[in-house]
Amino acid sequence: MKTDNTRTEDLSALREEIERLKEENEHLKNFHHNVFSVHLNKESLNQFDFLNYALNNTTESIITITSKGDIIYLNDTTCKRLGYKRSELLNKNISLIDPTFGPDIWASYWEKLKKVKTFSFFSHQKTKDGTLVPVEITPTYLQYNGAEYCISFAKDLSDIKAAEEIISQTEMMLSTVLVNSSESIALSAVEGIDEYRLLYTNATNLKHINDQCNTNFTERDLVGRMHDDLFLNVYNCSQEELNFDNQKKREAIQSGNRIFYEERFRSGEEILHLESCVTPIFNEKNICTHVLWSARDITERKKAEEEKLILLNETLTLNEELKANEEELRQILDSTIELNAHSEQNELKLRAIFDSTQSINYLLDRAGNILWFNKPANENSMRRFNRGIELNKSIKNYMDAYLHEKFDVLFTQAMRGETVFNELKLNSSGGKRTWIQTTMMPVYKDQTELIGISMNVTDISERKKREEELKQINKELIYQNEQLNQYSYIVSHNLRGPIATILGITNVFESKQTTPELKDALIKHIQKSTYHLDTIIRDLNFILSNTKETDHTRTTVELETELSVIQDLYKLQIEKAEAEIDFNFSKAPTIFAIKSFIHSILSNLISNSLKYKKPNVRVLISIRSERKKNIVVITYVDNGLGIDMEQHRDKIFGFYKRFHTHVEGKGMGLHLIKTQVEMMGGRIEIASEVNKGTAFTITLKHQ
Repeated sequence: MKTDNTRTEDLSALREEIERLKEENEHLKNFHHNVFSVHLNKESLNQFDFLNYALNNTTESIITITSKGDIIYLNDTTCKRLGYKRSELLNKNISLIDPTFGPDIWASYWEKLKKVKTFSFFSHQKTKDGTLVPVEITPTYLQYNGAEYCISFAKDLSDIKAAEEIISQTEMMLSTVLVNSSESIALSAVEGIDEYRLLYTNATNLKHINDQCNTNFTERDLVGRMHDDLFLNVYNCSQEELNFDNQKKREAIQSGNRIFYEERFRSGEEILHLESCVTPIFNEKNICTHVLWSARDITERKKAEEEKLILLNETLTLNEELKANEEELRQILDSTIELNAHSEQNELKLRAIFDSTQSINYLLDRAGNILWFNKPANENSMRRFNRGIELNKSIKNYMDAYLHEKFDVLFTQAMRGETVFNELKLNSSGGKRTWIQTTMMPVYKDQTELIGISMNVTDISERKKREEELKQINKELIYQNEQLNQYSYIVSHNLRGPIATILGITNVFESKQTTPELKDALIKHIQKSTYHLDTIIRDLNFILSNTKETDHTRTTVELETELSVIQDLYKLQIEKAEAEIDFNFSKAPTIFAIKSFIHSILSNLISNSLKYKKPNVRVLISIRSERKKNIVVITYVDNGLGIDMEQHRDKIFGFYKRFHTHVEGKGMGLHLIKTQVEMMGGRIEIASEVNKGTAFTITLKHQ
């Protein structure tokens, strides 16, 4: 047992230690250190009671933690704030009240604390009922009697957060541009070489992470964690990918400039391409304190570059536009970061940023009333409705009535917490086709309370136009390729026979043993083969000349009038076959199409019905038309010989394909019909049964 003198010496040493700590920490922190190291005795009892009372009643939470992360002391303020009894927390791990410090994190945190001795950072402490309390934590490392300890002071920031409510309302509008950005954005604090702590991530980046990792993380799960922990334990990235990310950040910090680069990630069986950018942010002492990372998903653009070489020039032009837009967005982001440092000018500068864009932006409350709008929105209202926008008025006052129902659907989805994207073609005069993309995203207060909707409207007419042109080009290429393959087959098979015959006869003709009589016979064979060759070439020319859409103009075709003309042309054949043509075009009397094609299609169908009739059976033909939205369906049915579909299904519309040989024909009619239908953007279907007849269904666009 120690003597009284020894105890007095210990107490004196502790008091000297208190004086040293006063220079490094606040007054209350010194008291805690004294209590931790003091030994109870009669001489120090009053001092101990005073120190103990001061520590328990201070406004700060004070906790003493071992090197393993176990709690060995906490004051009354800690217990009251978190709703625990002291016995429920003593000897428990610190992760119970601060989820940030799991077993893996604590080890690296302890090593850092030993190195720097003390620092401050923002975190959350979890109460017994699960509520997260925002705190500023200042840990201090010390050794006593050969053991290592951490004295942690936590300052409750709840009141400060409430006091900053007005600023946060203004900054909320600032953050809207980041949240609504189509780019992935993350802001990190620089805490050392290759040491970064995530401070902010927008919804686009969070969605990208959850999609790639098949997870359900919220912003709260990620913010505050170190990059190496996130890359290796959350994003499932490799050490090589982490090293690459650190390398790009070092390059940006060392050069002091923005760094652009492309990244590739494997997501399942797909390769994702990102166009990334790292921007270093320096303080007034020219020290890099933060890095801003942004990335645009360019996967689809990469695919388009690889698959659509024929549109290379147009793609290059689009890339230049994308880069210009990207630079404009980065300028906005740079301005936004600068605005964060000057909150008193935020609203003014934010409006300047939004007013300089081409997109229309609104901030709506929960009832759909306008809380904020940018200059393009007001200009659009003046142009369309001849009046400016008034705040706290319904957004529906500034849109056409036919858009109200669609707006209600999108707004309801967004109010359920969904991010909504919608593309819509507007009704416009003068034949101009205008497409817009509307994005609605919920806006939250404290990340939990939905207080309104951010609405962005962008004109995407040019993009839609290019998409339609690309679809049409692809369609024409596919069709032309099919035609070339078919005509190549015809040339290689149908033309080869007559030519081979002529060549063979020529060889015999030049022989010395050939008599004059044989030569005369050979000349007749040559003439016959030449006539056959000429017939094939004429047939090909007929098909090609009748399937050039550029030679025809689309117009409104009256089906009954066209049928009447065809009936006059085939009057003798119809009377001879005692044919009856029953038609009803009342549901779709007209169609907007190529008149010569419609005439050719109906003419060939009727000709085939008359030609391939059943013996001694009267020909019955039924023709009907029907309109469904923007298409017209023509059905044609006869009671002729029919076709064996099992045997000939793949040859029905082929060139020179015949299925009955008892009458003359070349086998071009059905091929020409199908070609002309497809040239008008339609399709034809056939159903047939031997000796029961044939039915054709032709579907054509009306406009």
